[in-house]
Amino acid sequence: MDMPHAQSPRKTGPIKKLLIKWVAGADEQILNKFPVGEEDIVITGALINCGLWGYQVTIFSFIGHRLFAEPGRIHFEIIAMALGLATFVLLFDAYAINRAGFYQLGAFELARAGLTGISGGWLSRLKNWFFYITRLVLSAGLAQATALVMLVLFLARDIDTRILQSNRNNNAHLVIAATKPVEDEIARAADAVTDQKARVSALTAHVTRLQAGEVDPAAADPQVQQAQQEVADLAARKNKLDEELAARELFRNKELGGVVGDGNSGRAGHGPRHRAAMAQVEDTRAHLSETTHALDMARTRLDTLRKQQQGIALETARQQAHDQLPVFEARLREESEQLANLNVRLAQLSNGRGEAIRASLEKLPDYVPPDNGLLAQIRTLDEIVRANPRLAAVVAILELVGFGFELAAIFAKMCFIPSLYARTVTADAYVSAVRMVDAIVKELNPEPEEAEDAPEVVMTEPPANDNWPPNSRAVGQNPLDGIDIPPPPPPSSPKRPRGRPRKTPRPTEH
Repeated sequence: MDMPHAQSPRKTGPIKKLLIKWVAGADEQILNKFPVGEEDIVITGALINCGLWGYQVTIFSFIGHRLFAEPGRIHFEIIAMALGLATFVLLFDAYAINRAGFYQLGAFELARAGLTGISGGWLSRLKNWFFYITRLVLSAGLAQATALVMLVLFLARDIDTRILQSNRNNNAHLVIAATKPVEDEIARAADAVTDQKARVSALTAHVTRLQAGEVDPAAADPQVQQAQQEVADLAARKNKLDEELAARELFRNKELGGVVGDGNSGRAGHGPRHRAAMAQVEDTRAHLSETTHALDMARTRLDTLRKQQQGIALETARQQAHDQLPVFEARLREESEQLANLNVRLAQLSNGRGEAIRASLEKLPDYVPPDNGLLAQIRTLDEIVRANPRLAAVVAILELVGFGFELAAIFAKMCFIPSLYARTVTADAYVSAVRMVDAIVKELNPEPEEAEDAPEVVMTEPPANDNWPPNSRAVGQNPLDGIDIPPPPPPSSPKRPRGRPRKTPRPTEH
């Protein structure tokens, strides 16, 4: 049929073609002949379906990863499955909801305009409502499952804590038996690290002595080393006494001047505290003098020992240190690498202590594994909801929101926005069906063919006066007049049409 307000067809890109044909379920060729507003209505509905598709892909992916994937890992096969399920729902909506919705909307508008019987009767309406109810039930199930799984995701930490606590209670008597071998292994690793550190320290000290002996052979002699240590200790003690003497002299001077603070009394002059400070200064000076004298004596002994090491023995000691140094340096590197490996091993055992205890616990014959499946999570969620009735309202709100998202496409189709495209598609389908029925009836019951030489039968009009017979003579004349006139010949019957005779003759053929 001719389309009202038809325009010249417009060019459509691949994205629009995808939205119009496979998402909205519309006919691109018919739609392009209408104003742009009709196309906007169809594309808006398609975008709503695309938004629902993305929402379902996200929800299905979350559900799949929660149920079948390890925490922190992404499985692309689960995402592919979510894409397949969401695409199936999208195609179902495009065919059973959108495409059928255009015909239903057009039939509604044409029936409202006075064209009755176009909707196909109660059976067609029942079929349409069957698809709507099927989609509603599917959406209700998806919304229920979505809300439940989303709530499990939101309360995952609380659910996991309860399940873990229950598992700990079931295996509490096995924890000690599972912990002991792990702790023993960590203790052995720590002892190995301690022993290795001692060996490395001893080798380091020996290498240091060899290096010093290579440069200064006298430094490798035990007596020289003892003298050097004595000089170092006395020098450190002398430095400490110097600092202590300076501090006590400063305190004494402040006390003499009457300065307040840092322990000073604030009274000027030679008071008791000033005299005590003077005594401490004198005592520190005496200790400093003794330490200085001892340091000078130690340095003298060290110089004497160094002079005694001169000569052939000194060169022999230098050569010996030179020969031994590479060997001990190689051993020091090996022991240091072994110490590093032991430290890494100890760190791994310490950091993986919990996992090791869990693995040891799972090997025990009386171990009860944790029940963290979906049903267990739902049971735990039910316990949490029962303990906190406010969560029941949260569950209801989530189910309502999920139900609204799932039915967004159906709600958009049930708005009954007047559409020229819907009216045209419905009318075109109806007119095409009527024309096809007429063509089938005409083919099954063809009209009879008339013979070309058959005389045309002319029906005479009845007289205007009932008293006049067909021969136009008055009734009052002599009825015997004209009796010898022969009657007119009967009209010849038409030829029978070609073909087999009808089993049931027409009413006009009786």
